Amino acid sequence: MFLFCSLSFNSATIENFSVVETLSENAVIVYQTHKRVWPASQRDVLYLSAMRKILANNENNPDTWLVCNFSVDHDNAMPTNRCVRAKINIAMICQTLGIQQLLQAEKRAAEKVAEARKRKNRRLKQAKEEAQAEIEQYRMQREKDFKTKEAAALGSHGNSAVEVDKETVGKMGSIQTSYQQNREGVLGNLLKMVCDIKPEIHVNYRFAG
Repeated sequence: MFLFCSLSFNSATIENFSVVETLSENAVIVYQTHKRVWPASQRDVLYLSAMRKILANNENNPDTWLVCNFSVDHDNAMPTNRCVRAKINIAMICQTLGIQQLLQAEKRAAEKVAEARKRKNRRLKQAKEEAQAEIEQYRMQREKDFKTKEAAALGSHGNSAVEVDKETVGKMGSIQTSYQQNREGVLGNLLKMVCDIKPEIHVNYRFAG
């Protein structure tokens, strides 16, 4: 396919193309016929096509191809009366500039994609760390608020306990004072009620007739 494309002929004029013999990986004998252009006779050509690839000295430069085509004779493709055998002697140098540029562009695009992925991963990691820091800061603030409210609540409870104890002591003192003041009178009334008994008939009692 490369040999066919490397010929100097316009592919629109080629009618038939075939490889008569393969001499090596880089050399073949080709027979091809061309479309007849009236009023001239139809032409055919038999030639040996050899090519050589010269690698570029760095990745920024394209590879170079050397192509040589020259007429030969071969027993399997003898001239016929149908076509006039043309003679050629062609040497060409070409470079795969477009392919090389495409490969370089593809490489640069892959590098940009890889760099974008790295930036994305770094940003995701940074965002995660920032979120963790904010969560930790919020947790510490809430814990601090809780400790403050807890201390205030415990302090208020302690003050209430002191007030209750103080009030209890005061009431106990009042009760003790009242006890001391009224003890004799209460005991006297109790003894009087127990010892000073006056027998009486109940108002509901009825004598038997």
